[in-house]
Amino acid sequence: MTYLNRHFAGLDFQGAYAYAHSIDNSSGNSNGVGIQNPANLRLYRGNSDFDLRHSLVLSWSYELPFGRGKRLATNAHGMLQTAVGGWRLNGIDTFGAGAPFTPVMVSSLLNSGSAGQWPNRIGSGTVANPTIQRWYNPADFVSPGNYTFGNSGRNILFGPGVKQFDLSLFKEFYFTEKLDKHLQFRAEAFNVLNTPQFNNPNTQIGNPAAGTITAAGAPLLFQRTSRQIQLALKLYW
Repeated sequence: MTYLNRHFAGLDFQGAYAYAHSIDNSSGNSNGVGIQNPANLRLYRGNSDFDLRHSLVLSWSYELPFGRGKRLATNAHGMLQTAVGGWRLNGIDTFGAGAPFTPVMVSSLLNSGSAGQWPNRIGSGTVANPTIQRWYNPADFVSPGNYTFGNSGRNILFGPGVKQFDLSLFKEFYFTEKLDKHLQFRAEAFNVLNTPQFNNPNTQIGNPAAGTITAAGAPLLFQRTSRQIQLALKLYW
């Protein structure tokens, strides 16, 4: 993990990058992948459901240089001084790799209960420029046939990552010369650009929709949200 902290005139900046890799043979089967062969759990050793390889978070806070005692000081007094001073702009920018998923056959031919059947993998499954219409290549996976375990693996492909910008604007109203007692106005926007946070694609080989993404916003491992705006008042006493 790499961490950066810098302070400039009125600007505080922090950044953190983390690389991680988690491997197991079961993460609660949250991806709909049951245990097909309990006699050989080594087949299920692979990326964990929560294996997020890359994570970058940037946070910053900038005190606007207006008002009494600031770099761009004004001669305003009273209500005008209260209006122009004490503003702070803040941001949290989040970038992360996608979560893994497992291709499975749309109809299991294992005849082994409720467990899904893996396909046979005849190619990498990846595409050069993934889109929501074709996130991976379903043609790289074929049916292994009746009563046969496929040779594809668990959590071998990765879905879309996260790119989200959160922005807030704070304003301090001081009652007295003591700075510990004041009222704070907050305007906060989460995913301010309303960037789509896509879910993993359809994983069912043999389904006409295999490889396509039809939904967004599922909060599986991290915050995935459409734009949300809220206003608040916070009293420090």
